[in-house]
Amino acid sequence: MQYQVGQFLFVVFKDKQSLIPVRVVEEVVRRTVDGEKRSYLVTVSESRGLKPVPLEEPTENVFSSIEDAKNALFENARQGIERVCARALSLKEKEFKDNPLSQSPAFETNFEESEHEGVLDDETILLDNGVKAKVRLPPEFR
Repeated sequence: MQYQVGQFLFVVFKDKQSLIPVRVVEEVVRRTVDGEKRSYLVTVSESRGLKPVPLEEPTENVFSSIEDAKNALFENARQGIERVCARALSLKEKEFKDNPLSQSPAFETNFEESEHEGVLDDETILLDNGVKAKVRLPPEFR
C-alpha cells in the first residue's frame, strides 16, 4: 500500500489491544536491479519529539481512516465473540449430551448443605480441557 508524506494513519496493535494514530513523516524508495521497494517512517507524537519509526509489515493492521479502523475492530470483536459462543455450544453438546440431569426437574432444585458450612456433597469430575468441576447430584442419581 502506498501512503503520502504527512498522511495520518491508524495502527491496530492486537497484542496491546490499542489503536494508535501515526503520521507518515518519510517515504523511502529503494531501486535495485530486482525492482523498487517503498518503506515509510511514521511518528506517534510530534509534541514529544519522538524519533520516527519504520511502519512495520504486514500493513493489514494499518488504516487510512478511523472508520476503516473502527470497522476492523468491530469485525475482530465479532469474530472473537463467535469463536467463544461456538466453543460454548460445542462444550454444551459434548458435556450434556443425553445427560439425564439436564432433562430432570430435580436438576433445578436446591440441595441441602452438609453439617459443615460451605462443604457440599460433591463429586469431582475432570473435563477434557483439564478443568476440574464439582458436581452435586440429587439423591436419586447417587
